Amino acid sequence: METIEKKYCPEDLVKLGVKEVCVIIPAHNSERRIRGVLANLAAQPLPEEVRLRVLVCANACRDDTAGQASLGLDALCEARRGTETRLIETEVSGQANALNVLVQAAGEPGVVIELQDDVYPSKGALVNLVAAMAERPDLGAVSVTNMPIPEHKGRDGSWCAKVAYRLRTKDNFSKTGLVDRFAAFRPKVIGKFPDLVSVDCFMAMRSLDQAGGYGVIQPEVAEVFYRLPKTMGDLLDQQDMYVKGTLQARQWWRNNVRPVHEDLRKNKLKAAMDGMMKTMADKELSLDEKLGVVALIFYGRLVSRLKNRLDPYRSGVRSRIWSSV
Repeated sequence: METIEKKYCPEDLVKLGVKEVCVIIPAHNSERRIRGVLANLAAQPLPEEVRLRVLVCANACRDDTAGQASLGLDALCEARRGTETRLIETEVSGQANALNVLVQAAGEPGVVIELQDDVYPSKGALVNLVAAMAERPDLGAVSVTNMPIPEHKGRDGSWCAKVAYRLRTKDNFSKTGLVDRFAAFRPKVIGKFPDLVSVDCFMAMRSLDQAGGYGVIQPEVAEVFYRLPKTMGDLLDQQDMYVKGTLQARQWWRNNVRPVHEDLRKNKLKAAMDGMMKTMADKELSLDEKLGVVALIFYGRLVSRLKNRLDPYRSGVRSRIWSSV
């Protein structure tokens, strides 16, 4: 993993020879979010010399995602003249399938930017992501540091939202691992995505295997904000999705390619114990928050793995955390 601390400005894209930025958005049941995500994208600064392309795939949706995406894309074109947009609808479920459809529709450009349908990059994050990929052609993928929105501080903030926030801000992987909420990748390096839940884990393994690794842009440079679940049921479902999806990707890699790269293999029990000890020693957390975070670490590291052996996580489906939308 490469730590990227250099900060770029819009004019750097011209100096680096960037002529086009292609953003792809897999959207699933996101009628309440997609227009806000597109509006945030429209506010990202880009030089006039760089053309923006935005492709949205309404992926096996059961709501009006396509209609809202169409309105959002129209507004994006009005806000940023010269932007090329396209809306694609597919009945086949799964984020991996949506990404494959989008990359093919984009004509397999040298670099594509994946933006998930519930993510809000900070201003300038797009410039830094594109410039980092342009300046580091040896990397297969680059992502921006992920930060949860501190909604627990609001009037309706629940204990569950507070624990979820603490868990994610104390989670080192969110700061050092490749997370595909907002990430750039090279299609020629990554290739076609298999039918896996953990797309980012596969992206990291391909970057380590087929290129010079992957990079993570640090929070001092740019950040990406995302929503957290507000109910305990959704929080546990999210933990299951993270853990089981990662296990599924690693097992697929072992079965189809070769042993998982050393950078992605860790002692699970040791990692769980380290996380629990650091949490209990954290003076910023109250006792109830510490107990909640420790319980979730134990659940994610041990219980989810046991459940995965009994009932492996299904491909093609990435569950929606309903209380976060």
